[in-house]
Amino acid sequence: MPGTTLYAAFIDEHRDTYDAGRQLTKALPRLAKAARSAELRTAFETRLEETHVHMEEIHVHIDHLERVFEAKRIRGKHCEGMAGTIEEGKRILQKAFAGPALDACLIAAGPTHAITGHRRGARGGT
Repeated sequence: MPGTTLYAAFIDEHRDTYDAGRQLTKALPRLAKAARSAELRTAFETRLEETHVHMEEIHVHIDHLERVFEAKRIRGKHCEGMAGTIEEGKRILQKAFAGPALDACLIAAGPTHAITGHRRGARGGT
C-alpha cells in the first residue's frame, strides 16, 4: 500500500529515474552536436533514442502504479547525480578542447552511463 516502506522506495526510484531521463534527453543533443567524430555523434544520437524508449517504459510503470494503488499523480524529483554529471559535461564544452581531445573528454564525462547499464537494469527489476 502507499504508506509502506517498499512502496515508497519503489516510487522514489521511479521518480528519480524519470528525472534523470528527462535531463539526459536535453543534454544528449548538445553532446551529439559538439562531438567531432561521426561515430561518437551517432552513439549519442542512438543513446537519445534509447532514452526516449526508456522514458516511455517509465511512463507505463508510473501509470500502472497510480491505477493499482489509487495514488495521486506521481511526479519526478530532481536527480542530483544526473545533474552533476551533466554539469561536468557543460564544463568540458566550455574548455578549448578540439578534435579527438574533445571527444575523449565528452566520453569520460558523458552522462549516458547514469541511466543505462547496471543502474537501469537494477531499477527495472525493483
